Amino acid sequence: MTKHERSISALLLNAPPDYGAPMVREGRCQQRRSVWGTTWPPVTLATIAALLEREGVRIAFEEGILPVAPDRFRRRIAAMKPDIVFLNMATPSLHLDLQAARRIKTALPRTLIFALGIHASAEPEDLLRREDALHGVLVGEPEMTALEVALAARDAKPMDDIAGLRLRNNAVSFSSRPFLKDLDALPFPAWGHITPGHYRLPISGEPFLLVATSRGCFNRCRFCANKTIYGDRLRKRSPASIVEEISRNAREFGIRHFLFWAESFTLDRDFCLAICEEIKRSKEDFHWVCNSRTDNVDAQLLRSMREAGCFLIGYGVESASQRILDLMGKGVAPEQHRAAIRSAKEAGLAVMAHCMIGYPGETESEIMKTVEFILGEPLEFAQFYCAIPYPGSELYDLACKHGWLTSMQWEHFEQSLCVLNSSDLSPERVEALRGQAYRRFYLRPRQLLRIARFAIRQRPSVHALRQIRDFLSWSRGREAPPAERYKAE
Repeated sequence: MTKHERSISALLLNAPPDYGAPMVREGRCQQRRSVWGTTWPPVTLATIAALLEREGVRIAFEEGILPVAPDRFRRRIAAMKPDIVFLNMATPSLHLDLQAARRIKTALPRTLIFALGIHASAEPEDLLRREDALHGVLVGEPEMTALEVALAARDAKPMDDIAGLRLRNNAVSFSSRPFLKDLDALPFPAWGHITPGHYRLPISGEPFLLVATSRGCFNRCRFCANKTIYGDRLRKRSPASIVEEISRNAREFGIRHFLFWAESFTLDRDFCLAICEEIKRSKEDFHWVCNSRTDNVDAQLLRSMREAGCFLIGYGVESASQRILDLMGKGVAPEQHRAAIRSAKEAGLAVMAHCMIGYPGETESEIMKTVEFILGEPLEFAQFYCAIPYPGSELYDLACKHGWLTSMQWEHFEQSLCVLNSSDLSPERVEALRGQAYRRFYLRPRQLLRIARFAIRQRPSVHALRQIRDFLSWSRGREAPPAERYKAE
């Protein structure tokens, strides 16, 4: 540290829930704890923490898992006395996130508060107009922008020319930040700041961490907002770096279960095979899950994934109607869904299907076609989401243009609620059909037997009891209270 530098501290913050379940605020995943019965570890904040620590910035961390009374939250933050706060935001949790910003500003008026996340990147002007407590917004990929902000604060330098930073008092000079070309240049997430026991796989109750394998997606799904922060070009880490990170996590934190974090893990077949081969060469016992499109897998790839420790794959099925898949811009066919599911089962993988209902123009018969398709497949799990027009997605632009939105309260933009009224189906009917789909899928003796077999293979622990309870709540359509019932100040 030079004589012109000073020591500063930064708080990396996921706002705590005032009531109900904690929020997932990672990339396009903006939801309350779901059918998984768990919440994603905060990989973005942990990566920023690692970058800042490398430059000598003192770190405080709030995971946002447990409810905290407003007065206690203010006292806790005041005791930390951070110079800077990086506040992670999501669309349905925006009311909680902005409450947290106001509470911090009340306790520490001189602390600089910066918002980040997919909603912040899509709606920076709205956030700054809505909330005086915010000093600025990190737009796009946040890590290097956060680092430059922290260094500028440490060195008492102006922030006006930092790419990717939109400031309250200087929106004119904003310039976007280019996407990182070399993802290996990012440090491994500083997981020492979290409590691993907060993040456990469903059924087994095993602690797990996220491992980011790639960023960006060249597909054109109209409902996805992820291009807002990660762009439309696939950028990949080196397989050696990925396996090195996994080994570090096992060695330092005792974690051997992982979710491979990517828009779609299998977009590049050769890349996936290289990761699998690197894992097998390590001769370590890792267990992991991933997501995929149904048009990016084949029998050989799925077998290699299973041999490398993958035990579950989640497919973005969305719909069994070709017309609706085309409206979504999905670029797949229902026949590819069926082939991908069957190939995964033959490879020995458990399968989850992610389905979307209530997309603009969808009829009730098309929703039921999707439900019947899912009922006929050998799936362990299925999720049914209401189509949500998240800011940053083409669907949001279309909904605004055509007047489809029934609410502009961001807390209603979550996947158990419908905010679109664009067809013969009312939002209430879409929500009712979603509940029926869950009950029809899970409350079948054959399905309960499949889940029991999966549970036996995963050797569930005593920590699994809460996950099983939450899972059963979701399967009966009785998830945590809707967002409008969160307590407000």
